[in-house]
Amino acid sequence: MNEIEGNGSGEEWSFETSLIVSDASREWLRLRIKQLRQFPEIKKELTSEKLSEQCKDPAVTAQTIHGFIREDSQALNDRSHQDLVRYIWNNHWGTDQWQKEGAAREPAALFHALTHFLGTHQQSLSELSREAPGLYTVWAPSLHLPGKYTKGMLSIRHDEDTGAVEVTETHVFTGWDNTASLKEEFCGFLIKKSRHYVMFTRRRGGQSGPPRLTIIDNTLSDQAQIVVMQGMVTGCYGANVLFSSPIYIERTQVSTDELTKTLDITDDIPESVKMKLKISFSDNVIRF
Repeated sequence: MNEIEGNGSGEEWSFETSLIVSDASREWLRLRIKQLRQFPEIKKELTSEKLSEQCKDPAVTAQTIHGFIREDSQALNDRSHQDLVRYIWNNHWGTDQWQKEGAAREPAALFHALTHFLGTHQQSLSELSREAPGLYTVWAPSLHLPGKYTKGMLSIRHDEDTGAVEVTETHVFTGWDNTASLKEEFCGFLIKKSRHYVMFTRRRGGQSGPPRLTIIDNTLSDQAQIVVMQGMVTGCYGANVLFSSPIYIERTQVSTDELTKTLDITDDIPESVKMKLKISFSDNVIRF
C-alpha cells in the first residue's frame, strides 16, 4: 500500500478519513492532486486556478494552491482542505474508480445508455429530436403549498454534437405573504420508447437528492411538433417525502424571459388544465 492509498493506520483512505484535517490527510491530498494531474483527460480540472475556485474562502488563490502543492507553504486552512477533499471525492477521484467509469463520464452518456437499455429505434430518436425541442409551460400540484398549483417552465433542446435531447425544468415561488422565495431547476434528458416519453432529471449543479422521473403517456402533436404532454412525475420532496403527481405540459410561443416572469405557485390556473390534473385512487393504486 503506497502513500496515496493508505492513511498510515493500515486502512485505505476514504472520504471520511481524508476529510479529517491532519498532517497525514494534507499529505494525502497533496499527493493525490499531483497524481491526478498526470492524466491529460482531467488535468484541466485540477489546475491551481480551478482548485482555488472550489474553496469558499476568498483568501485562497491559485498561488495559495500552488504553494500547497509544491510544499513551499502549508497555508491551506482547514475549511479549504475540506473543500478540496469534497471536490476530489465528488468527482470520484478519491480512488481509481473514475478510470473504470470510462465513457459513462461523458455528458450525454446517460441519454445513450437509456435509449440502448430500452431498445429505442433510430426512427424514434429522429422523431424525438425533431418533434420535442421548444419551450413549454408546466402545470402540476404544488408540494410546497398543498392545494395550489405550480406554473413552471420546461426547455427542451437537441444537442447536435452529442445527439442527446436535453431538458431543463424550472419552478419558482416568489415568496408572497412574507415567506421566502424559492427556485428549483432540474436538468437531464428526454427519451422516447414507442408512444411514451420519459424525462430523467436531477437538481441542477449536482446538488444532493435523488433523481426525478417523469413519464408522459399522452401527447398531442401539430405539424410534427408536440404541443401537449400529459403524465406523471415521481421523486422526493425535502428530506423524507416520496411523491407522485400528475403533470400537464403545453408548448408556448412566448419568449423565455416572458414566461419566466409568470412562474409561481398560484391558484390562477385554467379550469381545463385543472381538470387534466385530476387523479383517482382505488384499491391502493393511484391512477393518473
